[in-house]
Amino acid sequence: MMKLELPEGFFEPEVRDGFYISRMMKKLWASEMKVLSEISRVCEENGLCWFLDNGSLLGAVRHGGFVPWDDDFDICMMRSDYEKFLAIARDALPAAYQITNIHTDPQCLDFTTRITNSNVIRTDKEYMDANFGFPYIAGVDIFPLDKLSEDEKEEDDRIEKIRHIDELAQRLLDDQESEATWRLFDLVERENHYKIINGNISQQLNFLIEKWYRRFEDRETERVGLLHYWSEGKSHAYKKEWFDIVLTMDFEGMRLNVPAQYEEVLRVEYGDFMRPVRGTSLHEYPMYGLQEKALTEHIHARPFFFPFRETAAKIGFRMPEGKPQELVLTDPFNGWETADGNNYELILEPALQPDAKTDDDLLEKAIEEQVLSIGSLFSHRIRLKDEKLKDVWLKILKAEVPEIPWEQKLEVRAKGTEEASVPEKVILYGTGFSSLLQYREKAIEKQRWAFSVMKKRKDLKILWVTPLFLPGEEENIKILREREPELMAAYESFAAGYREYAVSDPEGAVRQCTAYYGDPGLWAGRCHAAGKAVMIQDINILNISQE
Repeated sequence: MMKLELPEGFFEPEVRDGFYISRMMKKLWASEMKVLSEISRVCEENGLCWFLDNGSLLGAVRHGGFVPWDDDFDICMMRSDYEKFLAIARDALPAAYQITNIHTDPQCLDFTTRITNSNVIRTDKEYMDANFGFPYIAGVDIFPLDKLSEDEKEEDDRIEKIRHIDELAQRLLDDQESEATWRLFDLVERENHYKIINGNISQQLNFLIEKWYRRFEDRETERVGLLHYWSEGKSHAYKKEWFDIVLTMDFEGMRLNVPAQYEEVLRVEYGDFMRPVRGTSLHEYPMYGLQEKALTEHIHARPFFFPFRETAAKIGFRMPEGKPQELVLTDPFNGWETADGNNYELILEPALQPDAKTDDDLLEKAIEEQVLSIGSLFSHRIRLKDEKLKDVWLKILKAEVPEIPWEQKLEVRAKGTEEASVPEKVILYGTGFSSLLQYREKAIEKQRWAFSVMKKRKDLKILWVTPLFLPGEEENIKILREREPELMAAYESFAAGYREYAVSDPEGAVRQCTAYYGDPGLWAGRCHAAGKAVMIQDINILNISQE
């Protein structure tokens, strides 16, 4: 059963992959994972299966947790398990939890289910203590996977019928009561053998769409899909066998369910999923922004922020007299009250500074809590690592307290000496179970070939990261031995011959290596974030000149 055990220091702000993550964002993450733990409990007690999906699956594979610039949580279930879960969820989940879908909320327009820990903002002690000090609504989105027909004509017919209903719903939503709308109305009734009655027409149309989603539920099919995307452009279709085996993967210190062939799933959803792209979320960041704005308007103050504007009005603009000794502090949240600003020139040089790869709007929202802190007011100067970051800090500060000449405080850090380089020619060779299950004997042959090539290089040190020899993978290995005994026997026999290259500390291997080669996944992502060269192996190539 999933255990919610957050690692020590989890709630501290940090920079991951060059992106700043605030304390409040960490509290949201923890609250979402608590909701997931309840969903997981209900599923395990009732023999139901769920998988990480979308950005949450991507985060597990590439980052070992949340995608740093993502803040929602997605899982998926096969339609049969999804409907069994919904039938028992109300009685099985905590009483305060909310279940939102087209059946529970007539205004809902999504064909997913959202499970949240509340339906209102709460700041009472009981709620805050139970939800890590996060006052806003947090939850998990559950996507049903529906069966796809092998007959393309049947699929084209289904998509056409869904589009007719969807177009009618949109016309009625826009109040387009034209002759064309009523012709479409009649067509939808005929195609669905259904008489639309007065009342909530939008909800009735949603029920018809969901009926088409379930059209092939009683068949045995080879493919499944997320029908919302499939009906719009025939995307997000997967082989059902990719989900036949459930493995677990590290996620913020826990082990969460993933489809064994997660690489194939992610290629369908993202293409080149190892290439980080920021700012592509379909919702506003942070997702609690509208709730925060509503609470601000209600209490007439910025909730859970340092009282920046009020404090600025009291202390004004501070600059030291003469040329006192510099005192550089790196934490904008602590220690300022003990620093004597009369005897020192206080310089804030935040230890956590994101990189310049982030879109300005996303960066601004991510670091606002950091910028509007006590350190920005009590420091005499604020030293940042580049001009882009300086410009974003300036924008946030001037918007909050325009009276202070922040331009005089902000500066860019002078470039110093480069960090000492790591020893050359250390390759981290990463392999995973997903590609093994997809390519089978071919994957083993590829790894054998890769080792033969690398071993010829006498100046090359090989660090092999494989789940076969990593702590925490014991349950996955047990499952694969039971489900794929011949394949695992062949792989373990092969791996025994290269055991000397295997490492049990992959984080240390990332620090030590100069480059990464191997399967896509967490350690490729870690190397990329650390600025190391990364090359993803092509299983189909056994010729070094081709790869």
